[in-house]
Amino acid sequence: LRFLCRLLHPLSPRGKLVHWGREGLASTTRLINVAAKHFPECVLAQSLYRVALTPTNVQNLQRTATEVLPEHCTWMTRQELQDQIGYSNTNILGGLVLTNGCQAIHVPTYLRGLWEECRSTYGDRIEWSVEQEGWNKNSG
Repeated sequence: LRFLCRLLHPLSPRGKLVHWGREGLASTTRLINVAAKHFPECVLAQSLYRVALTPTNVQNLQRTATEVLPEHCTWMTRQELQDQIGYSNTNILGGLVLTNGCQAIHVPTYLRGLWEECRSTYGDRIEWSVEQEGWNKNSG
């Protein structure tokens, strides 16, 4: 059994905003809200955590919370983070909680929700089809 979950947030691994990150997050959040009308379980978590394990991580993530994306990120101390997640580890130096659209999504259920919205909007005028003509499984 494979667990198909994707994390939705606009940050690079170093905590910088990716190109079109805010816009992509806003657009995708609108689609997730549509899918969740039909299948609320497509949203697995309404917030995400990014843990700092090195002093450089701490600096980068604190800057993210205060300068880069304060509307989505809150810095948490080691103790605040450990209290929040219920896990204690001496390597954790602190971290971010990401909210306001940053979330974990169950992709198959999300796609079923989008399809259900298409069906409820267009009824018999829409059909699911898989077209493989010209498809090359080796093309990546």
